[in-house]
Amino acid sequence: MSEPRPLRFAIRAAFLVVPLVLAAVALPHVRRWATAPTGPGPGAAVPAARQAVRTAEQAAQASARQADAALGDAPSGGPAGAAAEPPRRDGPTVEEIEANRAAQEALAEAQRGWKKVEVLAPRPAVPDASGELVSPFQGFGLSVDSRPAGATVLVDGLDQGQTPLLTTVDCRPGEPVEVRLVHPGRRPAQRTVRCRQDALVSFTANLPP
Repeated sequence: MSEPRPLRFAIRAAFLVVPLVLAAVALPHVRRWATAPTGPGPGAAVPAARQAVRTAEQAAQASARQADAALGDAPSGGPAGAAAEPPRRDGPTVEEIEANRAAQEALAEAQRGWKKVEVLAPRPAVPDASGELVSPFQGFGLSVDSRPAGATVLVDGLDQGQTPLLTTVDCRPGEPVEVRLVHPGRRPAQRTVRCRQDALVSFTANLPP
């Protein structure tokens, strides 16, 4: 268990301050001794004074390193109280690998359920023997438009959407298919078409007010 922050600060300060105090007390005496007129002269005393100052500084630095080692801190060159950097990761964790694998399995399952979408471009419709506009189609379909547009289309009583509408109808060839168009504020229109095999019947209904 680490010591409380105030105690750590006091220990560090003790290791730093004591050598500095000793150096401050001894430095005036060293300077007086270095500048004294007696002796061999000032030229010989200056190097000794500088050496004494360097010795005091080295002692202070050594005390700071000892304080860091005693408290288990980072080297004194770093900022005090700095938060430790999080350890670097060399690769994904086991949880991340499992999550990625589950996502890939879900994508593969979804792709197996996808159906191929075919875009049909009907050929231009031409009138048949009954006078209805018919074009080749896959199955039986209806292309319904109205004036005005936005009418609801009911095919055999089932709502298929609003005009303009292209929809497929599940029926047997030859069966009648009832188509009813309803528009707010307009009179409804109704039309019966004959179910055909692989054909698209197109018509436009006028909705009078």
